[in-house]
Amino acid sequence: MTQVSRFLLICLILFMNACYRYHVVREIKEEPKTLLNGDRIALVGFYPFKYQTIYAGSHSITLVTDLDTKNPTSIYIANAKRLEDFPVKGIDPKVSSDQLKQLVETYKSYVGFYGLSELRKLIQWLGEPGSESYALKKRDVDYYILAVHGPENDEKNYGNSFRFLLSLPFSVLTFGTIPVWETRDVESQFFIYDSRMNLLAKKEYAHKYTVFSAWWGRKEEGRFDKEIPDAFRRSLFRKDIDDFVEFFPSTLPPIKK
Repeated sequence: MTQVSRFLLICLILFMNACYRYHVVREIKEEPKTLLNGDRIALVGFYPFKYQTIYAGSHSITLVTDLDTKNPTSIYIANAKRLEDFPVKGIDPKVSSDQLKQLVETYKSYVGFYGLSELRKLIQWLGEPGSESYALKKRDVDYYILAVHGPENDEKNYGNSFRFLLSLPFSVLTFGTIPVWETRDVESQFFIYDSRMNLLAKKEYAHKYTVFSAWWGRKEEGRFDKEIPDAFRRSLFRKDIDDFVEFFPSTLPPIKK
């Protein structure tokens, strides 16, 4: 190994251990908003993914490892009531197995088998694997809101690789004073069901944000070579939650008393 190679390796090691992320996102300091008739609405899902990011040259690969059930985004709704807050009162015979099968397939298409434990809180599995049917666990609610938060992914074009490659050498040689520059995508989907599990509306949100990694980054946002802390990752979806709470009343007829 040449002296130049040793120097670059030392710079890289120092960089990896000393640089923290800085996410360029709007900080929301307002109190959580109130969901209309939230005391009669069961929230399902609302979990970000847990993931592992592997860097390979100019690319990073995001691998989902689980749902982060310890950090639900429902904390950003002032009057949130999760599904498990409503006691089960038997089985609802008015909801067909076919309706529930469609819901199961929809949720699994986004979260895979990671979401099965959440679905089992809502639905009773009947029969044997391969020929199972479904029954809705009856609860005293008017609506169900199912939320899915997409994993953090690289921007789906070559622009992000170019930015990463362009900024990394300068950042390493300046020991993290010039930041590594990346752009990330996040997205959320919200499904609104009535008490009979009819899909009333679907709302999607998608946005980009910039991430800088440098010695002047924020420790609470994670080190460059480590995963983003779970609690901070949850905050990246705060704007989606606020926007959905404002959107929700426009999709529904008045709730019958």
